[in-house]
Amino acid sequence: MTLAAPKADSVPIESLLPQRSLKIKDGILRAQLIGLMAQQGEILPSANSPLGRLWQLVHSDESTVEQCVDIIQLDPSLASRVFRIANSGAYQGKAPNLKDAVIFLGFSKLRQVVFSAGIFEQFCKMKLPEKWNHFWIRNVLISRLAECISADFFRTTGSEYLAGLLHDSGWILNASFFPAEVDRVLVSTKPIHEAELEIFSFNHGDVSAMVCARSHLPARVVYAVQQHQAPDLSPLPKAELPRTSSRLLGIILNVCDRLATVADMPLITGDSCTLNEVVASPEYKWLVQHGLKADLKLLLQEEIPKAREVYSIFFR
Repeated sequence: MTLAAPKADSVPIESLLPQRSLKIKDGILRAQLIGLMAQQGEILPSANSPLGRLWQLVHSDESTVEQCVDIIQLDPSLASRVFRIANSGAYQGKAPNLKDAVIFLGFSKLRQVVFSAGIFEQFCKMKLPEKWNHFWIRNVLISRLAECISADFFRTTGSEYLAGLLHDSGWILNASFFPAEVDRVLVSTKPIHEAELEIFSFNHGDVSAMVCARSHLPARVVYAVQQHQAPDLSPLPKAELPRTSSRLLGIILNVCDRLATVADMPLITGDSCTLNEVVASPEYKWLVQHGLKADLKLLLQEEIPKAREVYSIFFR
C-alpha cells in the first residue's frame, strides 16, 4: 500500500484469532476465513484513484484547497457528495461552488467523506442479516461520535473515524460468507459474544480487526477494534500516550456503540440502552477518570442529524 496514511508495524491477520483448542469444524471455518482475507483487497482506495490521491492530500500540512478541488473534480460522484454534504440541512452551509464547499467543510470533514466513500464502495453490496437496514447509518454515527470523543484526549488523525466505520465490519463478512452460522448466533439465547465464540471460535471483533490489519491500518486501530466489545479497564500507565493507546480507542468505541443504541440504532434486535445506563457504565466512568469532558446528550443531539444526512447522501 502506498497511501501516505499514518501506519504502525503490520499486524499478521492470523495472530488476531483467539488461540484455543479447536474442533475440526472450527479449524475449517478459520482456514476459510484466513483464505477469504487473503483474497480481500485493502479497504482504502488505490493511491492512483481520485479518492486515494485525495487521501494523501488531506493528510499533508502542505496541501491547498485548490489541489483538493482539482482531485475531487475528477470524480463526479465524489464532487456531488462533497457539495451536497456541505450544503445539507445538518451542516447549513451555503457554498455556491465546490471550492467553497471544501473550505466550509475543512480537511477533517473532507477526510470523513473520503473514508466513507471508500469503505461504502467496498462493503455496501455485501449481504447483511435481515432487519439490519440501519447498519451503515449506525456506523456513521459511531464514527462521528468516536472522532468527537477522541478529540477530548488528543489531536485526531482520521484513524478514529475509520475505527468507527470498520469496528463491526466483521459482521458483514461473516454474514456474507457464513450466513448459516450467523443465523445461529442471532437466535442463540446466550450473549452475542459467547454465542460467536461457541459457533465460530472467534467473534466479529476479531474479523473486523483482520480487515483493519489487511489494510495496514495503525496497530492501535487494529487492536482497539478487536477489543471494543470487552475492553481492559485497568488504568493507563503514565508512560502511555493517549494518542497511541489502542485501549483508550477501544473503550471509546465501546461507549459509542452504546450511544448508537440510545439513538434507537441497536445492532441486535431487541437491545436497548438509556443515556443514564451509559453514564453509569464502567467504560464511561473510565473515560471520565482519564479526561473525558464531552456532554453525551448534547453530542448525540448534534451528531444524529449529521449522520442521517451523510447516510442519505451516500445511500439514497
